[in-house]
Amino acid sequence: MNRSEAPDALQRDLAPVEQLLSSTFLQVTEIFAQILRNRAGTKFSTFEERQAAAHQIGRILESISMRCRCTTCGEPAILKAVRAGNSKHGVFQFDHTRGRRSSHSGSVDLPLIELVPEPKDGRKK
Repeated sequence: MNRSEAPDALQRDLAPVEQLLSSTFLQVTEIFAQILRNRAGTKFSTFEERQAAAHQIGRILESISMRCRCTTCGEPAILKAVRAGNSKHGVFQFDHTRGRRSSHSGSVDLPLIELVPEPKDGRKK
């Protein structure tokens, strides 16, 4: 192979890797979304259990560049467990910053979570 063929050969060789990544991403996202749908309404006994669940869900969302859709306003959000309201063991809230920072919902049970793409970072780079 001469040097002028190298860029075409590289693109050809990398195409299956891109296809595999795309396919794997879709599979992971679909499995994750199904688990979240199936677990909606899960009850938690302690704040620490809620917090651990929110952190684990958040780590996975971050790794696939997704967010939760806020059940109140529909905006992309991060699921958090917070000590708020009358619940002595905390609640789940959807936290988002589009426009101004706000938190919606206050479910003691795991809410129905719909995945949405992570919003673009508006900061200049």
